[in-house]
Amino acid sequence: MASAAWLWPLIGESRVQARQRRAIPSPQDAGAPYLAQAGKQHFNPKSVFPFERVANSETPEPGFEKNPGLRNDLNTTAVDGWLAGADKDKPFFLVVADHSPHVVWPDKAEYKPEEMDIPPNHIDTLEYRRARVRYYTDVTKMEMNRTPQRSVRTARYKYILNLSPEITYTTHIDKATDHDGGREYWPSWEAQARTDARAAAIIKRYHERPREELYDIIADPHETKNLVSDPKLASVLAELRAQLAAWRKQQGDDKTGPEPMPSKK
Repeated sequence: MASAAWLWPLIGESRVQARQRRAIPSPQDAGAPYLAQAGKQHFNPKSVFPFERVANSETPEPGFEKNPGLRNDLNTTAVDGWLAGADKDKPFFLVVADHSPHVVWPDKAEYKPEEMDIPPNHIDTLEYRRARVRYYTDVTKMEMNRTPQRSVRTARYKYILNLSPEITYTTHIDKATDHDGGREYWPSWEAQARTDARAAAIIKRYHERPREELYDIIADPHETKNLVSDPKLASVLAELRAQLAAWRKQQGDDKTGPEPMPSKK
């Protein structure tokens, strides 16, 4: 009997409400594959993710063994060992989550700031170029903020539903003060935005998200033009809305915004 295997490389972060149903099937569910997870564990609460943990699948970066914080690497040797010992006659679902390109990025960059291509929806400052080369270095090393969004896409169009557009969007990019990932360049963006209309528009677009977004990702790969009001794409918009609504219904996803954070005591 040949075993069926799903290996899911994960670089994003997931958080669900503890009172909701399980985020993934339980190993005890009929027909469910064996579930395991390796590497970064940026998902909560753990109670709704019934994974077997692959032991020793993350390791501190050299020089940070005593206090690694966010400086951890995926230990692929541990993953290989788990795979070698897996039951070949049983299906399994293995999530392999790399820490890269999550912050903190490598201190030593492999690219030159002056050679960076800056997307048109970003602000070109020296501080940003220095951060970007470190980010690309981490992406190369790998070879994804909790936001109240849902999305669906085709080969050409991407539709985004922002569940709480009234909330000012913010992430570690503009809030971090004790680690990289924005701290080293965001102030330069804000400074430039005070005198540069284009920079100000980019900052505003980052913080203020409309209820719906629709992009032609072939004609506009940087997603700079929201086409949600384009009458020529009304049928595309309707189809993607329907697909997303059907998926949310199937998943029992009827929430209208992010779960309130626990109050501090």
